[in-house]
Amino acid sequence: MCDTVINIISLPKISDFQAAIRPFLNTGSRIVRERIDLDTNDEWRDIILPTGLHEIDEFLELDFNKILPMPDSIAATLPAGEDVYDPSSSESVGWFALLEENLKSFGHEDWYNWSFANWGCKWGTCDCDFAADGKSLKFCTEYHPPIAGLKKLSKILQTPLFLEYDDFEGSGTIVIQIDGSEDRTYNKR
Repeated sequence: MCDTVINIISLPKISDFQAAIRPFLNTGSRIVRERIDLDTNDEWRDIILPTGLHEIDEFLELDFNKILPMPDSIAATLPAGEDVYDPSSSESVGWFALLEENLKSFGHEDWYNWSFANWGCKWGTCDCDFAADGKSLKFCTEYHPPIAGLKKLSKILQTPLFLEYDDFEGSGTIVIQIDGSEDRTYNKR
């Protein structure tokens, strides 16, 4: 089963879609990296093309942090390597205090639950691209369409937003109104 959801958004009442959405995008380029195993040690290295140039990946992403920023103490719970905690260690005591404080302050202990509640999806977006006519943006999210984040975007832009999506169970359309109400259709496979 695939976890990726393909989303397409448009703003039917906005004449210049790209100008309206651009403040919420990240763009740029990054060096493509690959993981190699050299006998006893794993390492990352840049992919070097025969010409000696690095392979560059151009990217465009809808950034939910630009729509509704994740609080710093919630972001501090993002995984940074090993996810195993020893409850008896002093580091774990601080960790559990952070989770408790986050729950009191934001209604969620960690990035995972906060992201789903506030953005509607686990991570940000990937594989973003404008349609050829420039009037819509196609992107992928993991597990769910980012309805909560798009409701916030509609409110910020003060215009209804149209979402088409295709997930592992079916496809649907949602018209999100400025007040957060929505009209949905969904077709199961």
